[in-house]
Amino acid sequence: AAADGSGAAPAPKPSESKEEVEKKASSTAERLLNIRDAKNVKRRPHRKSHGKIAFKDLARTIGQRWRALTEEGKQKYNALAEKDLQRYNEQMKEYNSKRNRFSVSYQTTPGPLPPQLNAAMIQQTNAGGAHAG
Repeated sequence: AAADGSGAAPAPKPSESKEEVEKKASSTAERLLNIRDAKNVKRRPHRKSHGKIAFKDLARTIGQRWRALTEEGKQKYNALAEKDLQRYNEQMKEYNSKRNRFSVSYQTTPGPLPPQLNAAMIQQTNAGGAHAG
């Protein structure tokens, strides 16, 4: 499209030969053809990998079955979920303890003082308290 809004193709630059202009036009046409062809190609075949039911339909069916279950039926699955949550928490505790063993620990609160410093601070506090009275 031309800059003047007429819809006509821009005029070739004086330095460009007719062959160069045709070459650019054909490469542009090839690009447009490739874009069009790319849109027609199925890009995500994994969406229906098993070919029986789409994920959206599967989720809808599972939700309907869950809502249709009685409380007694749900208790069985809630117990399984609780057991699996405990297993997960144990594995995470083990994982984090192994991970923290090799990492540098930065304390945000001061830890306990060594006994000799602790005793010196207690003496200073007691000495200061006697003078304050």
